[in-house]
Amino acid sequence: MEETGDVIPLQPDQVQAAPVRALAIPKWLAAIQVVLVSGVPTQLLMTAVLVIGLRVDPFGPPDSGAPFSLEFLSMMLLFDAALTALLIRIFLEMSGENSKTVIVGERRVWREVLLGVAWVPVILLSVSLLTNAVRAILPWMHTVKESPFLPFMNTPAEAAAFLVVVMLGAGIKEELARAFILHRFEHYLGGRRWGLAVFSGWFGILHVDQGLDAALSIMLLGLFWGVLYYRRRSAVITMVNHAVFNGSQVLIVLATSLGS
Repeated sequence: MEETGDVIPLQPDQVQAAPVRALAIPKWLAAIQVVLVSGVPTQLLMTAVLVIGLRVDPFGPPDSGAPFSLEFLSMMLLFDAALTALLIRIFLEMSGENSKTVIVGERRVWREVLLGVAWVPVILLSVSLLTNAVRAILPWMHTVKESPFLPFMNTPAEAAAFLVVVMLGAGIKEELARAFILHRFEHYLGGRRWGLAVFSGWFGILHVDQGLDAALSIMLLGLFWGVLYYRRRSAVITMVNHAVFNGSQVLIVLATSLGS
């Protein structure tokens, strides 16, 4: 069997065996699969389907301050999440792999869920401290003064809908993609460290609309989630942690806006 890539040192009781690939696929095919589930291609496809096929107006009201309507954003992100999950299932079956083994792993699901929730306060505090430190040391990176989430939370109903979208259409979907992409890097595209570096960097770039300082924090947060996936060999803990983190961020922004 070929080498599966660089090895990240783990504690003996935390090591979980890497899923073994059943059928070898060419590196170029693995790379295409990674690109297809990386976020942009599927979102562009869903945008085309909604705007051209279903005639959904993508733009928000002129006075809302939102670049897109909540209806369009919700449909696009949720459909994108479903399409990404379907593609991952198909791609894993193409290589003779079981999606449950790669995504869920062998650990108890309920334990991974509890651990994912338990890590949220630590993540919230760490991201807050890091972002504030970056703003103090490198103030020029604070390029977005007001949260881009606010225009989607003008009413309680909008806030509730947006909360669901960022938890399902962003948090869970992005961790599904991360698990698959890191798995492909480990077996076909240079190893674990390359996977962590490439996808964490890309993850940060995808969040530049929230500001350079936030993008840097999110890039490091993505690196943490990637290492956590490799340590646990389960995306359940990262999906839960990411989804609850996103939901908490929305509630914090909403509470801050209401209190100001």
